[in-house]
Parts: sequence; C-alpha cells; structure tokens
Amino acid sequence: MKVACFSSYKERLKYLIAKANKISDAEIHCIIFNYYYNKEDIEEISKTNIKKLVLLTNILFMKYDYEAFELGLAEYFKKYKPDLIITTSLKNDIEVCARLASKLDIPFLNHCLDFNVSECKVIIKKYSYEGLFVLEYETQFPVIISLIPEEKYEITEGKVKEFEENIVKVNTSRVLVRDIIKQETKFEELKNSKVIIAIGEEIRDEKLLPKFEKLAKILNGKLTSSKFATLKNGWFKEWIGFSGVNSSFDLIINFGVNEILDFVAPLVNSKNVITITSNPDNEVSNFSHYVVLANPNKLLDALIKELETKK
Repeated sequence: MKVACFSSYKERLKYLIAKANKISDAEIHCIIFNYYYNKEDIEEISKTNIKKLVLLTNILFMKYDYEAFELGLAEYFKKYKPDLIITTSLKNDIEVCARLASKLDIPFLNHCLDFNVSECKVIIKKYSYEGLFVLEYETQFPVIISLIPEEKYEITEGKVKEFEENIVKVNTSRVLVRDIIKQETKFEELKNSKVIIAIGEEIRDEKLLPKFEKLAKILNGKLTSSKFATLKNGWFKEWIGFSGVNSSFDLIINFGVNEILDFVAPLVNSKNVITITSNPDNEVSNFSHYVVLANPNKLLDALIKELETKK
C-alpha cells in the first residue's frame, strides 16, 4: 500500500514517517512544500527511511497558504493515488487536510490516537467525550488521518530512494491572510479560580449578567459559560470545557447548562458540581453531585439573598 506523510512541522513530519515505517510493505512518500521548507530541512528529511520524497514547488508556498497547500496536495493525490495520507492534529495541518478531504471526497478522521492497517481497510482509534472514552472506527481506503503526536518515538534512519520535484499549477489564492492579531483573553483568571459560576442555554436574558457577577463575587469565583452558550449568546470571550479551560475546580455551579459534549471534562475533574436546571432530562445532572430541579432564572435572587445573609 502507498502511504503519504505531510505536515507543516518538520519535527512532526519525522514522527509521521516513523509511524508509516511500522506498516508492513508500505511504500512511503513524504510530501514537502518547496520554499516553505528550506534546503537544510529537506536535506534532514531525506535522511529518513522513505521510498519517495516529493517536492512540490510554487512561489505561494513561501508562506502557509491553506488553499495553495490544499491544491498542491490534490495534484499529488491525483498523480500518485495514495491509499493513506497521515498528518498531525495541529491546527495548520487540520485546516489543509479538511479542505483536501472535501475536495477529493474522501474520509478524514481527526485527532486520532493510533491506527492499524488490515487488508483494504484501516481501524482507527480516537478520543471521544474529551478523552473519557476511546472509540474505534473502520473505514476503507483512501482516507486521511490526523494523529495526536506522541512525545517520544524512534525515527528509522535511512536514505530517500527516489527524489522528485513537481511544479504545482497554483496561480493565486482566493483568500489572503491580511493580519494576525493577538486575542486578549482571561483564560489565566479562569484557570486560577477555585469557584466557577457557569451559565448555559436556559439563561436567555442578558440583563441577568450583573446578578450572576454579584453571585460570583460573593463566592470569590469567576463567571463564565459553556462553549455552546458562549458561541450562541456572545456574552463571554472565554469558557470552560472543550477548546477552552479544563481545570480542576473546587466548585462549579451550573445555571441552566444543558450541552454536555463540550462541558464534561471540567465536570468530572471538579470536587463539587451543583446543577440548577428546569430540564429533568438534563444529562449534565449525571455528572453533578447535587441537582436542583427549578427555574435557574427565578432561583438566582433567592440564592444571592441567602448567601449575603450567611456571609
């Protein structure tokens, strides 16, 4: 079978080559973009155990242009028709390969732990529910897999057997990166907090936010939201859960959070979880130490008053 390795990160590319070398009877191709990789990088990669080093050349490859890289990989695919393309689960590689999979109409499995090749199919293991479970997938070739890179691996030294340079016919990208602006966040404040007040989909009135801020202040905590509610309402720039802050908190109080998929990691890692919800079927309750079945909007004033009295 034919296995192609691609990554925008030189060290990670060597890891992918090491993984490909574990496949018996694999014809390994390594795809490198000229100008993006310099001569020293190309020379270093050529000292690994691969069958063919394919150098794709176009002036647009001087910077990381998603569309140009995608089109370059598409030309490679049409010419060599690899069974398997492996890349990393780092952001740039995912962006390119997601576009490539859509263009070629082939499967793309992301953030995979490992894979095994068996005849004309591949068995893939990947995390689910933010790492709480590992699921096995089965698919046919061709397929693209992005792997979570392991910290330690053994590179199989050798020498590239064939070298080929292809001029890629990409004239100009339709989408250009104009600027890169650092996003200001307060993630560190959330990580360092011991108490989190998280509001979710059942809280629909933005006018309640000052009251929630008051509650958070009384408890010496921080107010935030689940990812789903954050994207939906736009009230916060940060959130706890998937792709946000996953920390071990002393206490999380959920007000109307219903979305479990993006929220389960901080729940299982926290010492105490209280969920206030009007939804009797709320799955967040299954990961809570205490559940209050009530309207979270109406309970807020009473809770603030009681805590102020006790304080």
